[in-house]
Amino acid sequence: MQHPAGNRRVPIRVLGAAALLGAATLAPATRAETTQCLVVPTLPNALVSSNHYCLDKDFEQAFTQTALQVNADGIVLDCNGHTIRNTNTPFGGAGIGGYDRKNVVIRNCVVDNFNVGITLGSSSDTTGTGNLIEGNTILNMHQVGLYAIGSNNRVERNRITHVDGSYNGVIYGMYLYSPGSAGVGVAIRDNVISDFHGTPDVTNQTPTGIFLGNLRSVEVTGNTITGLYASTGNRVHGIESYAEQNFLRDNVVIAPPPRGAPLDGQQEWAIGIFDSTSGSVCRDNVVGGFTTGIAGCTKSVNTEF
Repeated sequence: MQHPAGNRRVPIRVLGAAALLGAATLAPATRAETTQCLVVPTLPNALVSSNHYCLDKDFEQAFTQTALQVNADGIVLDCNGHTIRNTNTPFGGAGIGGYDRKNVVIRNCVVDNFNVGITLGSSSDTTGTGNLIEGNTILNMHQVGLYAIGSNNRVERNRITHVDGSYNGVIYGMYLYSPGSAGVGVAIRDNVISDFHGTPDVTNQTPTGIFLGNLRSVEVTGNTITGLYASTGNRVHGIESYAEQNFLRDNVVIAPPPRGAPLDGQQEWAIGIFDSTSGSVCRDNVVGGFTTGIAGCTKSVNTEF
C-alpha cells in the first residue's frame, strides 16, 4: 500500500485573510479553518513542511503516481471541497498519500478514480500515530477507499462510494491495521460506505466495508454501510475485525436487494469479530439481510433482521 510520489518542493503562495475575503476567484478557499494557508498550485506535488496547506481549485488530469504526497509530520491539508480526479488508465497510485507520519490532518477533499483514495501507511504503531482523516469524499476507487496504519488515528465523517476491485481484485472501503499488533486508540466514526460492485470472474474476492487488523481498543460508531455486492461465488462482509476489545455501537449495516449474476455473491457477515479473545461489545447496531448478522462479540440491544 506504499505508493511512490515525487519529492519536488511545493511552490506556494500564501492565501491570507484579505485574499480569503476579497478575491472572488479564490472563494472556495474561505472554507479553510485558519485565516491563511499555503495554496498547492499544481499536482502531482509533495508537501514537505509542517504547515496548513489548501487547494483553491479542482484538478482533473492523468496521474501515474500519488497526486499529493504528505512528507512531514503535523501537516494540515484542507482541500476546501475541491476535487482531485484521475483521468488515467491504468489508475495510478493514491490520490493523497503519506508514510510514517504523525499528527497529520486531511480534510474536505474529493478524490476520484485512483487505486487508493487516501493512504497513511506506517512501518510501526509509533511512527504512524495521531492522524485525523475527516470529511472527505472518495469516489470510484479500484482497490481501497481509505487506508491507515498505526495507533490513535481517527477516521470521521468520510463518504466512500463505489470500489470495484478492478486492481488486483481487492475491495475495501476502509482498511485499518497495526503492523506490531499493538495499535490502540483507533476511532472510526460517522462514515458512509456504499455501492461496491465486485469484479466478475475474480475468485476469493470479498468486498468489505470496514476491515480491522491486529488492533486493540477500537471504536467503531455511527457508520452506515450499504449497497455492497459480491460477484458470483464470492461474498460480502460489512465490518470484518481481527482486533481485540472493539466497541461497535450505532452502526447500520444493510444488505442491498438481491441481484442476478454476475453480482449474486453471498451477503455473508454484517458484523464479524474473528479474534477469539476479542472481548468486544456490539451495542445498538442495526443490521439486515445478511446470512449472519452480528457474531464474535457480546451483544446488547441490537436489531438484526
